[in-house]
Amino acid sequence: MANNEEFEDLKQRALSENEEKFGEEVRQKYGQSAVEKANEKFKGMTPQQYSDAAELSEAINGALAEAVASGDVGGEAARRCCALHQEWLSYFWPEGMYSPQAHLALAQTYCIDERFKQYYEAIAPGGAEFLYEALKAYLPK
Repeated sequence: MANNEEFEDLKQRALSENEEKFGEEVRQKYGQSAVEKANEKFKGMTPQQYSDAAELSEAINGALAEAVASGDVGGEAARRCCALHQEWLSYFWPEGMYSPQAHLALAQTYCIDERFKQYYEAIAPGGAEFLYEALKAYLPK
């Protein structure tokens, strides 16, 4: 019981922090309904799903570093990174929100928003731009 309560507390803290940092901004960009659906999806996440999403995040970072080092936005490492990123989004985006265009728009945000750009720069110099270009090559038109 305590572990479940701790996990629920962890999710609630994550939602509160996200709301404080990005709440108004994401509501303006995606709308109240999309934010509520995403929050509900996160609240319903099981410990295994949470762990799987965290492992995917680490795998994305490794694949991105490898892909950037290769310099090939259409290469195997880049394609793997893109597929992992798409899978990772499925843990957080509500049903019906995903589209290749939405995925690409998110990656473009990584390039222009310094908060996200810094995250990807820490993984690999030029990481945000590389991911964006790799997704342009990977995602169906």
